[in-house]
Amino acid sequence: RVHGGTFLQLTVVMDTQPDTVPSPEPEIVNQVVQQPTETQASSDFQNIHLFTPQPPSTPPPSTQLPTPPASSIQFPSRAKAVEAFRVFGQKINVAVKNTAQTVREAEVGTVIKTNIQKAGKMVTSLTPRRSSVIVHRVPVVVLGIGGVGLAVVKGILSARDFHQELGVNFTFAALVDSSGALLTSEANDKLLWEVVEFKAAGNRLVDFKEKPTADSHDVFTAMSAGLGGTSIGPPPEPRKLINIRPRDEIPADQFVASLVKSLTGSRPYIVDCTATETTIPALLDAVRAGLKVVACNKKPFSFTQETYDHLVGVPKRLNQIRYESTVGAAIPVIATLTRTVNANDHITKIAGSFSGTLGFVMSELEQGGKFSEIVARAKSLRYTEPDPRDDLSGMDVARKALILARGLGIRMEMTDVNLEPLYPMSMSGLSVPEFLEALSSLDEGLEKKVQDAKQAGNVLRYAAVIENSQIKVGLTEVSADSPLGRLRGTDNLIEFHTAFYRSAPLVLQGAGAGVELTSAGVISDMIELAFARS
Repeated sequence: RVHGGTFLQLTVVMDTQPDTVPSPEPEIVNQVVQQPTETQASSDFQNIHLFTPQPPSTPPPSTQLPTPPASSIQFPSRAKAVEAFRVFGQKINVAVKNTAQTVREAEVGTVIKTNIQKAGKMVTSLTPRRSSVIVHRVPVVVLGIGGVGLAVVKGILSARDFHQELGVNFTFAALVDSSGALLTSEANDKLLWEVVEFKAAGNRLVDFKEKPTADSHDVFTAMSAGLGGTSIGPPPEPRKLINIRPRDEIPADQFVASLVKSLTGSRPYIVDCTATETTIPALLDAVRAGLKVVACNKKPFSFTQETYDHLVGVPKRLNQIRYESTVGAAIPVIATLTRTVNANDHITKIAGSFSGTLGFVMSELEQGGKFSEIVARAKSLRYTEPDPRDDLSGMDVARKALILARGLGIRMEMTDVNLEPLYPMSMSGLSVPEFLEALSSLDEGLEKKVQDAKQAGNVLRYAAVIENSQIKVGLTEVSADSPLGRLRGTDNLIEFHTAFYRSAPLVLQGAGAGVELTSAGVISDMIELAFARS
């Protein structure tokens, strides 16, 4: 059986001696395969007896089972047998019976008996056939072909064989950036790689042009002009890509929503790799139309509570929408939260460092560095955004915390979050150079806070804490011996304090940002949705 995308092993119950009454304790037969063809020797393997009986004229007695032939198929390991069943099991009709009942031969395609044998036997090995795997074709619309979106496209194109083995084939219905869109349903992978290289060079999607072929319209026009204007040759090849440029008067959110709506008939996945609120109408329309949605864009899920409810659903649409990469990139933070909630394990507190940039800043402060110098170094290392205030404001951390809080069932808006930036609002109007220069005025105050925490046996962290239906984001003293207190560098770390994890929290830690990591989380969500029951 297949349930929720999880493969459940099929078992067959048999008796070893057909002339005797089966024992009360049934013997479990583990695998189902087709007859392989190659043989080899092995010293330790599983012996697989096969038989394919003909439909009987009369049913056999209820205490007898069909007799397997003397020949057998053997595998070097249980893993080989498991792989055999994975590849061929879905194509074989097997009746599962209690040993006290008759196995009706007409219902049995191939039944296999497993035993552990010793050396000296002939072994038949199985070579899996990829053609036996049922492959599901999944069209995809990627919104946002920037760093993450481009990495998603490249990741899919680079993993064709792997995805084939999993039973899924992602095709691209459209690619969308801020300039417009390319309809790509007719494009092959070679052409898509050309689009990737074109976009990676900093170009706009709408400016991409297919390379002319030998029988393109331009070639025939030139040839016919040289022959007195008489048209010759076959008609030109149809274009595999269609460029769509929105009119200037059409808002971006309306353009994206209209595009998604026009493609609804092909039932594509809508993959949001942007960092903007303009995709919200398109995502809402997609969910209402029953399309599957994957997102790494935090803004739709940290927008209004009403928007979140419509997107995620009450109860949650786990089979329709995934947004794992909105928090922690490829770290399974939301999956852990969802599983914990579904297990009815009451979560009393979530605390975490959700910013690699701010994690670096706090680690360096603990080592005695000056705040202004640390921020300047982080900017030079490209740990921060071009304007460091985008990181030091704590807004990105607050969005992640709000998404987790809503996942707990806490209903709140961004204005309800207690957010403490690492700089005063009076610095908001400064230019970036002026801001970096003004940071030195904060050095002494932050140094004192670090020392005060140290005297109390604590350390200072910029953290989000969700507790008692409230969210606090800002500087927090934590025990130096706690997971957050031991954190160093740019890793993200999240603590789940629950009823089951009383003495020590459940902890997730790892790199929580980066194009490759985020795209990996997005593709993983896409694959899981491909096998989720609609």
